[in-house]
Amino acid sequence: MRTLPFFLLCSLLACREPRLPPAAPLPDSIPPPPGTTALDPDGIDKVYMGRQIARVMGHEGADWLERAGRDREEATDVLLRELRVRD
Repeated sequence: MRTLPFFLLCSLLACREPRLPPAAPLPDSIPPPPGTTALDPDGIDKVYMGRQIARVMGHEGADWLERAGRDREEATDVLLRELRVRD
């Protein structure tokens, strides 16, 4: 019969609000880590290995992948030649 008051006392102590000191306020803006640039508004505001993660591109962006100057910009023929990749 003595276990019921003990159980109630433990329950009340476990449910009470802890008396912790107030936490320090967070800064309004967090500067980017050293060696990185400011975040681009087109990204998702997350950084991995020092680079910002881009948004997912949907089917609406397919025209950008098939643009006329892409071969000249990316120079994949030079890359394949330098890596000695065979067809």
